[in-house]
Amino acid sequence: MAEKVKSRMLKKERRLRGKNNFALMRKKGRVLQSPLFGLVVMEAEESRFGIVVSKKISKIAVERNRIRRRIYEGVAKKWDLIPRKVWGLFLVKKEILEMDAGQIEKEIERLFKGMK
Repeated sequence: MAEKVKSRMLKKERRLRGKNNFALMRKKGRVLQSPLFGLVVMEAEESRFGIVVSKKISKIAVERNRIRRRIYEGVAKKWDLIPRKVWGLFLVKKEILEMDAGQIEKEIERLFKGMK
C-alpha cells in the first residue's frame, strides 16, 4: 500500500485574515509581480501571509481552495527564505491553473528571494 504524504500547510497563526487587513495591505503595501501572482508586502512585527483567489480565476470553489492550499504549502516549505518580518498577500492570476505544486513553489521561492 502506498504511503500517504502529509501536506505541510501554513500554520493558522501565520495566516493573514480579514478584509480590514487585506484592505490595509492593498493601501500601504508594495507589489512584487510574478507570472502566477502578485505579492503585496508590508513591514510588520511578525510574518503572516494571506491569499486572494477571485471567482474570476475559477468559478469552482474546489479549484480555488486547491490553489489556496498549494500556495500555503509552498509558503510553509519556503518559510526560512523570508528575509524579514512582513505581511504578504498573494493576489492569484489565472495562469496558476496550468501549474503544478512544484512550479508554484519555485515561483514563491523566487519572490521571497526578491523581497530583500
